[in-house]
Amino acid sequence: MINFVGGWMAEGCPNAREVNGTLFKRGGTFPHPTLWLYGNHDPFYSLDHSRANFAAFHRVMFSPPLWTDHVDRYLDSIATGAKQ
Repeated sequence: MINFVGGWMAEGCPNAREVNGTLFKRGGTFPHPTLWLYGNHDPFYSLDHSRANFAAFHRVMFSPPLWTDHVDRYLDSIATGAKQ
């Protein structure tokens, strides 16, 4: 799974931090490889909000050895499937 600036509720919602934090904590226990990507100037989530969500997801971004092989294999499988 690859998640691009994910969340369930936009930051403007009163319960966004609580709901999204819970979502990401649960995502951290997902038993398969995941990649979470964030960008600056997102219209729904500030970078601070995304960083807080990411902290709940165990800081996997700062440990590339944990995910680069998985991302490469995942993207290779998509590319292979597209060529068929």
